[in-house]
Amino acid sequence: MLRQHEVEYTNWDNELPVVKWRRKVEAKYNEEAGHWEPTRLHITEEKHIMCVISAQVLVDLITGAEGQDLDAHTLTLKAKFESCEVIYLVEGFMAWMRKNKTLLNRQYTAAVRSHAANHNEAPTTSQRKKKKEPEYVNEDLIEDALLRLQIHHNTFIHHTNAMVETAEWILNFTQHISSIPYKTQKASLDTGFCMDTGQVKTGDDAADTYVRMLQEVFRVTAPIAYGIVAEHPTLRELVKALKQQGPLALEDCRKSTNKDGAFSDKRIGPAISKKIYKVFMESDPGVWIV
Repeated sequence: MLRQHEVEYTNWDNELPVVKWRRKVEAKYNEEAGHWEPTRLHITEEKHIMCVISAQVLVDLITGAEGQDLDAHTLTLKAKFESCEVIYLVEGFMAWMRKNKTLLNRQYTAAVRSHAANHNEAPTTSQRKKKKEPEYVNEDLIEDALLRLQIHHNTFIHHTNAMVETAEWILNFTQHISSIPYKTQKASLDTGFCMDTGQVKTGDDAADTYVRMLQEVFRVTAPIAYGIVAEHPTLRELVKALKQQGPLALEDCRKSTNKDGAFSDKRIGPAISKKIYKVFMESDPGVWIV
């Protein structure tokens, strides 16, 4: 999976199941010049590590004795990988929670049956075996431990359901960490307010894109957008009408009840008409339109 995305990886000996990242650096961002400049190829250590752990091992750590519990495990990671942010990737936690609840129900049922049964009766072989079943773990204890892990130790926790999903999330974290320098540089620009791709859904065609574009204006709902498009089918026609008729050009447009062209008796009104006019006709770049 990593090779398909041209990610190089190697195995390394470590007593803890830890994934760490290194970066091949071929360019450095020049803040004064405002661009990336080539540099001699070198490898740097990333400030993130990931501990891949199963839900049962996590629970064993939470319920472990002092010095061998989850806090000690986290402190060991932080001591070995100083200045690194710790990520816990926990596999099978939801499945373990379901089994834990099932175990609680079984123990309750067994307790009721035992109370109703004859106490003088000798325990059977099956009853002796049931004593060896794992004990129920209080869910509040687990939740408190995970919360303490995030607040006190400042770690990030992510859950997966299966080994395949675990592998996929290792790749996802790898891709995210690889883009951190570029995201940091982008956030420092004056255009940091711009949205990343994917936050606004694209249309199926030009008309659908036109409708979705209008809905990005605050308070312009789908019925309003479809009503405007019915009166002014293209953006060119809309701008032309706004230029000729002014801020109230759209106040008498009727709202649409659906995208097929059925209209209601409600008008768009002067407030929305003025807002749309300001969006398309304002020429001052320093004006905030809300």
